[in-house]
Amino acid sequence: PIIASGHSHTCALTPAQDAYCWGDNNAGDLGTGLPRTGVPQLVAGGLKFRDITASRDATCGLTIDSLAYCWGEGGRLGDGGTASSSVPVPVTGGLKFRSIAGGGHHTCGITVTGAAFCWGYNGAGALGDGTTAVQLAPVPVTGGLTFTTISAGGWDFGNDYTCAVATSGVAYCWGDGSYGQLGSGAQASSTSPVPVAGGHVFAGITAGGMHACGITTGGITYCWGSDYYAQLGNGITQDSNVPVRVTGQP
Repeated sequence: PIIASGHSHTCALTPAQDAYCWGDNNAGDLGTGLPRTGVPQLVAGGLKFRDITASRDATCGLTIDSLAYCWGEGGRLGDGGTASSSVPVPVTGGLKFRSIAGGGHHTCGITVTGAAFCWGYNGAGALGDGTTAVQLAPVPVTGGLTFTTISAGGWDFGNDYTCAVATSGVAYCWGDGSYGQLGSGAQASSTSPVPVAGGHVFAGITAGGMHACGITTGGITYCWGSDYYAQLGNGITQDSNVPVRVTGQP
């Protein structure tokens, strides 16, 4: 996207592909090297970006040559270290990404070949690498799947998760599933991708704090996970561990 909101900050790209951020700067997540600000400030480093994502206390962007840079809270920047940075630092490994997505405390990206890599905190398996260990550099998501789109969600340490759409159109999720947000048919977490139930063919997907939604290739929206605030859109307030159709659609 060309604009992205984190927990308490926002970043956006100009038509000239410069990145600007504003808001809280608790861990350097504005990337300006300056204190917090209520007006947009240019991200340091002179980089040109084509994609940007903001998470809790961190921001990542893809440069015009598809390389990932992150700034903000240490341990989540993918640079191999634990130090925070108030200016962009390159994600280690030299991977070239097609897209990037920040969650609660982790980041994932799809490479130009369609492979998914994640880095950062890994509570409940949000990185999809088969473990729950923090990863300071990008690690491949297990299963050998290739993806077209990815979204990272979560609301607190240990409650992060990720969902992505495979090239087949099947949606997969991994990480915390305590509210059914993996859509697998069970309220269970997974450290590796599990298919979203229902046999739907998705064109896009988005992961929120405790629920996820996807739109099929036929234009129908389904949601799953926590429904405490009626965020599944099916007219009731009951959590669902499988996709439920949003009401009011033709």
